[in-house]
Amino acid sequence: MITTLRSLVRSTYESIRYIVRVFGFEDAGKWISMPESERKPLSEALKKDYSKLLATIATTIAKLRKKHRLSQEELAEELGYSTRFIQRLEDENCAPTLLTLVRVARYFGVSISELLKD
Repeated sequence: MITTLRSLVRSTYESIRYIVRVFGFEDAGKWISMPESERKPLSEALKKDYSKLLATIATTIAKLRKKHRLSQEELAEELGYSTRFIQRLEDENCAPTLLTLVRVARYFGVSISELLKD
């Protein structure tokens, strides 16, 4: 329960930091105190950014896997994941954790930023 609460707080904190960075708010209080009518368009923009990031990661992983002539099953085995997890990553049905990005980047010999580039 405490671990779950910590991760919720951490993810909320990271989300607020992202909002502050992307939209240039001086402090997160402005976001929180915004009326819903003003916050909604910004939330939609964040969702689009997030979707684009997932698509970029998925495409990059699939390209690297194919470049190295690996099947999803082989990549999953090499990284210690299930085949279904690799399928979901490439289909943009789940977001990779930082650990997953590190594992993929190390395996293919690229930097994490290369996985995130368009």
